[in-house]
Amino acid sequence: MEAEAQSLWQKLSEFKFDEEGTTLTFAARLARENGWRLGYAQRVVDEYRRFLLLSMVAGHAISPSEAVDQAWHLHLTYTKSYWQKLCGEVLPRPLHHCPTLGGEVETEKFEDWYTKTLESYRTFFQEEPPADIWPPPGKQMESVVDSRWVNATEYFIIPRNPLKWFTMAILLVAPMLMTGGCAADAPAGLAPLDFNASSFLTFLALVGGFGFVVAIFIRFFYPMHDPLVPIDVESSSRKVYLSQGPQGLVLAVIAKLMEQGVLKMTEIPAGWLKGKTYQLTVAGPLPDDATSLDRLIYGLAPSSKPGELGKLVAKAIPLAREEGALLQEMGLLEPNPCEPFVRRWVPSLTMLAITGLCFAKLVVGFDRGKPVGILLVVGLASVVMAFLLFRRSFRTPKGEEVLKSLRTEHAKLSPVARSSDPLSADEVFLAAGIFGLSYLSYGEYNHLHEEVKRSQMNHGGCGAACGSNGCGGSGCGSSGCGSSCGGGGCGGCGGCGGS
Repeated sequence: MEAEAQSLWQKLSEFKFDEEGTTLTFAARLARENGWRLGYAQRVVDEYRRFLLLSMVAGHAISPSEAVDQAWHLHLTYTKSYWQKLCGEVLPRPLHHCPTLGGEVETEKFEDWYTKTLESYRTFFQEEPPADIWPPPGKQMESVVDSRWVNATEYFIIPRNPLKWFTMAILLVAPMLMTGGCAADAPAGLAPLDFNASSFLTFLALVGGFGFVVAIFIRFFYPMHDPLVPIDVESSSRKVYLSQGPQGLVLAVIAKLMEQGVLKMTEIPAGWLKGKTYQLTVAGPLPDDATSLDRLIYGLAPSSKPGELGKLVAKAIPLAREEGALLQEMGLLEPNPCEPFVRRWVPSLTMLAITGLCFAKLVVGFDRGKPVGILLVVGLASVVMAFLLFRRSFRTPKGEEVLKSLRTEHAKLSPVARSSDPLSADEVFLAAGIFGLSYLSYGEYNHLHEEVKRSQMNHGGCGAACGSNGCGGSGCGSSGCGSSCGGGGCGGCGGCGGS
């Protein structure tokens, strides 16, 4: 990459899409409007930065993929950020957006531009563009024509995945096939519901045992895809998020800011009936290297009230989620995007099929006045097993493995191994984040811990979810997007560099 391109890339890498204090970030809005995972949206934003660089330095007209184009569409609605800051202060010339005119000629033109874009990407960045964001030529705008805005509160969104529906149909119909259906003249050999008690229990043991073994094998041994991005947990924030999640990250940041003398827990008289309560207050200025999350919490502290720490934490959690979103793309957090459909659905539906068989025979047993205790136990056990095979924990098995490694790496901060020497602010952050806030049960940290417990009792926890569902936004017209202009090309859904 030449010096001029390197200088521009440095500026684009440092460009901020969001104002200070923003909780609904550009990436979060992009994810919400397109129904994407937040981590995927963050990766698309990074690729949009690369697209912007290529639009200025490639030396030819370029065209984005659909995902990158969606980021460009959204950025254009941030008019001050796009026109004043990006085009006015970062890019050497304005980058305009001009939709395709449609037609076969335009389609061929944009496909040619897109092919050249991928070639320039490899040249400038010395790596392959990620295939889930930059598809092969001819597929870059494949779903644009069929994309629609959908109100998810009024409509169900059902994916068109033949494998999923075929699997569900087979597993739901299986009990009916095993019971010989409802026909009165069903052959005796195909009607297990007509078996006597011992024969049916033998049949159930064989079918249920086989189904259980298959379900366990698929759930835990069926191969998974490779992570979408390489595993990287060098960042302290990612380490904390992997261990404690978004709420734990916010609390660890508060502990760090307390150690830095920026925040403190101030005792507030609450009367003899309620005892002591504490309020998070500002104690000093923020350091120059404060993160966006540091600044948000610092800004929220003056408006917090005694006994309402949970509300402050809840307001900071949406921004905290930004720190951990890429951990999901790495296959460390659930729902794991690397996990195939069959690993959870097939084992669970297999156990539910066994449940259906048990309860069908249970009804027959009731009708005939036979004992059904064993059937009831097996049926309920298979329901429980179906739930256990379907449920997700916070971390994936790989995430648990990485966390174990991190706790070994930072063992000196653990409650057992830590010495009496004072900790630095960064060590407090890692100690509270990796081993839990309860570990810092002394001084002001103990007051913070007590307020956390009080908030959990009064408000059901400090956590908060930030709704990020949505359905894909529309694309750009017919079948391609791009731009061309004198000098360096522009790109996307059409564009033209001004003079």
